[in-house]
Amino acid sequence: MVEIAGVVRLPLRIKLGFRHIIWQDNSLNVIKCRITVSKMTESEFLQYSDDLFGHIEESIDAGGWSLDCETSGNVLTIEADSGAQIIVNRHAATQELWIAAKSGGYHFACQQGQWLSTRDGSEFFAILSQVLSAACGDEVHIPVLN
Repeated sequence: MVEIAGVVRLPLRIKLGFRHIIWQDNSLNVIKCRITVSKMTESEFLQYSDDLFGHIEESIDAGGWSLDCETSGNVLTIEADSGAQIIVNRHAATQELWIAAKSGGYHFACQQGQWLSTRDGSEFFAILSQVLSAACGDEVHIPVLN
């Protein structure tokens, strides 16, 4: 059962749309409700990104790849023996993670529990593994942080 504005209605048909749900009840009344998409608080985002930077560094150390990590504020710099650098940055104002590499820049937003590129929907850890592999010449795999 669904209660809207104190009236109980039994949904006969439910249609999901972008940021809204439409119900059609037994009387063929159409009810449209907005869905509120909640973001992390700023402190949750900062904690997650701190954990992420640590996870990336631990994964690189465990993998034994020729990559060095240094964290300074909102930025994790990863440098290969060749001198190539990959920058992972957190942008708290937009709650995005950014990757800067020789191949280009990428912005990622959390969508349904995954960090996906705002440009093409690519997954953060797949892109990070790809740019790190290109930088050091080895097959690098950074697992998803749960």
